[in-house]
Amino acid sequence: MSMLLRGTSISSKTESSGIDEEYGEKETLLDEILSLVEDEEKQKEKQKKEKETEENRGKEIRKRAMENLTPKKGDDDSNDATPSKRNSSGNIVGYLKEKNDAELIYRRQELEVRKQQLQLEEEKFKLEKQERILKLENDKQEKTLMFELLEKKCLGDRH
Repeated sequence: MSMLLRGTSISSKTESSGIDEEYGEKETLLDEILSLVEDEEKQKEKQKKEKETEENRGKEIRKRAMENLTPKKGDDDSNDATPSKRNSSGNIVGYLKEKNDAELIYRRQELEVRKQQLQLEEEKFKLEKQERILKLENDKQEKTLMFELLEKKCLGDRH
């Protein structure tokens, strides 16, 4: 394909030199392809520059962050660093205590919900049991009535 593109650029040079050739459909398409390839190369170069710029910005931000985190020599004495460590460990202990308290509260709530679910299941089971008992009683009563009816009919037919 690069040979075709090179041939196109040669044909465009010969046209500019005054040699008159017929400019056909093939040359038009090749010129369009050549311009698309050039546009794509420009786009890739632009994206590459943007990526480099973004990476440089990221590096600069990280560098500034690291500079802000590291203590500067001569600004603070070593005495100030020790209380800072104590404060941060106190903060950690406080955080851990809060986290533990939150977990305990969550677990208690979870247990309460589970307890309520079990109570609901137990009530449901009791209701279902009562329904089964009532159904059995109704079935028994119905069978008794049917039996009595059959007896009356059978006895009534015999007399």
